Amino acid sequence: MWRTTDGGSHWKERSDGLTNTSVSDIAVHPQNEDVAYAATRGGVFRTSDGGGSWSPKKSGLTDLNVFTIAIDPDHPKHLLAGTLTGVFETADSGSSWAPKNTGIAGSVQALAFDPSDSDVVYAGLDGGGVFVSTNGSDSWADFNTGLPTGVVRVIQDVAVSSDGSRVYVGTPGGVYRRDT
Repeated sequence: MWRTTDGGSHWKERSDGLTNTSVSDIAVHPQNEDVAYAATRGGVFRTSDGGGSWSPKKSGLTDLNVFTIAIDPDHPKHLLAGTLTGVFETADSGSSWAPKNTGIAGSVQALAFDPSDSDVVYAGLDGGGVFVSTNGSDSWADFNTGLPTGVVRVIQDVAVSSDGSRVYVGTPGGVYRRDT
């Protein structure tokens, strides 16, 4: 893990305690830039000192192959992690995790909260397309209407417009947009 404080002119390694340095995603606390979470092939790690040190946060996280992590913009102690086997949720800043896979199955590569309504969350799957939860991840529903089949259903990234009216997905076949 590397960090810059001068716009990229200089970088410092910030990996103390990060026992798995294969980092696939980073989420920064929306109100405290010193708090961040790293998704790794060894679970989730948290820093509270701007990356100076990292500690594992994997109690209840039965799948340590974490590809993506997202912080609820309205309730920053609420996080979701996308893994090889689905979605895991914490409501206590990562101290304990539980699976949240009702209606969804597969490898979750991308997660995004709707910035205008944090009860709405989108998940991008490797080969399964896009799923949406409208109840904070309690259950999931298919969101693939209009998305071509095949390689396009391999979702690598999901982004939501600030007003929640558009969802973008990045795939090996390009970028697709759906109006909500």
